Amino acid sequence: MADAAEIWRDFTIDGDSGSPVWEPEKSAIRDWGAEIQIGNTAVTGAVTLTDDHHNNIVFLGGSGVYAVTVGSITVPKWRCRVVNTSNSTGRCVVNGSDKRRLYPGMHVDLFCDGTTVYMGEVPKWLNLSPDLYVDPANGSDDPAVADGLDTGARAFATRQAAMAALYQEIEAGGSFPTIHLADGNYPGTLQLNANPSGATVIFWEGASALGAVFQGVTIIGDGAVHEVTNIKFASIQMHQFSVLDVLTGCGIGALTGSNSGISMDGAGATININNSFTVFGPMNYLFHAPSPGAINIAGNITITYSGTPTITALLRAIAGGVVTIGGTITHSGSIASGAQNWIVGPGGLISFGGTSASWPGTVAGSPALNAAPTGSTGWAV
Repeated sequence: MADAAEIWRDFTIDGDSGSPVWEPEKSAIRDWGAEIQIGNTAVTGAVTLTDDHHNNIVFLGGSGVYAVTVGSITVPKWRCRVVNTSNSTGRCVVNGSDKRRLYPGMHVDLFCDGTTVYMGEVPKWLNLSPDLYVDPANGSDDPAVADGLDTGARAFATRQAAMAALYQEIEAGGSFPTIHLADGNYPGTLQLNANPSGATVIFWEGASALGAVFQGVTIIGDGAVHEVTNIKFASIQMHQFSVLDVLTGCGIGALTGSNSGISMDGAGATININNSFTVFGPMNYLFHAPSPGAINIAGNITITYSGTPTITALLRAIAGGVVTIGGTITHSGSIASGAQNWIVGPGGLISFGGTSASWPGTVAGSPALNAAPTGSTGWAV
């Protein structure tokens, strides 16, 4: 098809003023007008895009999560924009194996080069303090059926899908996203890297005390900041400059094996135990500070030991690691005989805040309280 400059050229021979004045052909004008004319289509449920949607804006209305599928396209230079007009529900555009979730108000542009349809990038959804839901029993990670914005079938099936949405599809605008977790088992390692764009702190909230069971190792990555409620962790590892606040209804302990406890693996990490929690087993160390950083245990809390767990040592600090205990701690239940109360290696510090005598291990802590550090020990004060 001729372009506008060719259709409306001044002379029969373009640029040659000696040739006759050119009269545009009406058929060429009609073809050109049809090509640039934009139509619109409103749908309220699943639909397949065809040649008829060329130069269309397709508005996705109605209710519920549904998918728009790109069908067989034969129109050269076919193009279409799909817009989600809902203010509360995500929709999806499916182009072969490529699926793009459209959160409320978002759009995606599609183009065809004559053989292949391409999808453009979807803008991030600006949502201040977004709430996302995860349900391993009833949810789905398929964007064609779930958007993570509600419980049940609309929830994500995995924690990883919720994090991917926060990292790739949502702009939190400097706010505090919350990930709501249905009770159930959450298998596998969870790597939480530095907080995504616009998220200051991410809150993880289980539905009931100890109801969301994180079965693998939970790794809090460099620079990440998270607060957790009602979660039972098998194992927690902290990396550089990360922060974890453990709130109400939480527990720690491997379901099987001894790779458990709460550990810092990177300089500058901070773990704040702000409320009572439950300990399961077995584990090597309950609290482990093996590198520069701090584990802060609030006073006036209760640590409950479930099922007489086997623990090598309750507290360990070394190489710049610090464990600080804010005050009285009540220990409920019992642990297996042979647990050492604390181990402080070179460069480590445990500050008991007057609670050293209350720890329930049957093996005395090393070094003795207030003993001067040596080449093989740090401070226990």
